[in-house]
Amino acid sequence: MTVTRRGGGWPNAIMIGQRARQVPPAARLLAAVQKIANRDAAPGEIQRLQAEARTYGELALYQRLSSEAAPARSWPYTITLPVFNRPHALAQVLESLRTSFQRLRQKAPAYAASWGLIVAAEPGLPCVQQALGVDFMPVRVLVNRELRGLRANLFQGLDFAFQNGSRFNLHLEDDVVLSPSAFDLVYWYERTFGHRPRDYFSYCLFADSVSFPLDASGLRYLKTFEGYGWCVFAEMWHEHFRNNWFVDDGEPAGWDWQMRRVCERSGMRSLAPCASRSNHIGRHGTYSSPEVYDRRFANVKMYEADEVHSMDLCE
Repeated sequence: MTVTRRGGGWPNAIMIGQRARQVPPAARLLAAVQKIANRDAAPGEIQRLQAEARTYGELALYQRLSSEAAPARSWPYTITLPVFNRPHALAQVLESLRTSFQRLRQKAPAYAASWGLIVAAEPGLPCVQQALGVDFMPVRVLVNRELRGLRANLFQGLDFAFQNGSRFNLHLEDDVVLSPSAFDLVYWYERTFGHRPRDYFSYCLFADSVSFPLDASGLRYLKTFEGYGWCVFAEMWHEHFRNNWFVDDGEPAGWDWQMRRVCERSGMRSLAPCASRSNHIGRHGTYSSPEVYDRRFANVKMYEADEVHSMDLCE
């Protein structure tokens, strides 16, 4: 894609192949895209604005959704979701989130209304459009002007959430799906430990459960950190996660391995379910291969039934 600038400031034409399209005034498109992201437009208007954004190509959309220009939007409870170039996996993640979150809305509608979704997007128009299409909860989309890499992109979403007032965050990735009962557990974590947020390092959703234990709604202690769907309170983010995120003081390298080391060295524990409320669906990745996936994730059974009512330790 070649951008032709006439004068300074915003480009007023985008060249795609041999054809130029005139770009509407920047302020108009900025207002339009913000209305989409903030769910302030009527359904018919949303479709029109999304079609207009697509018409003017990726650059125009990125310039108006970039994290550098993002107005702060505050929710006390947040979900962070980094995305890049896996639209088929992301579609499964968003559908699982919709199903689980709708269960929370039925159970505690006022509480559910305090949640917002923050999507941290690398350049990739299909996934940005998928994020803008979320209609089951408020969403804020941060789009990078250039590729930042997985570690930095994850950090940007999480830090944006906590810097803008989130007290408790559920972190997902674009290859981590939820069970229908996942938010029952998330709700219990926040309601139970919100007044003592330093009790545990993190609150996990994943378990290597190939069959359900006798107490499938029970919990277990972890002496480490598990990254396939996890929650953290703001206090722990600022005290343990934030300053250690980009540190690698052991092997293997990576943000999740580093968080494991931080947790283990601190002597703290995490909580996790005995029966999984999440699963990893990526057969290929930085630390994943078909062999690894088949060994650890292919047979995981996600629990869909009972809520958690108390800390009944299953081990």
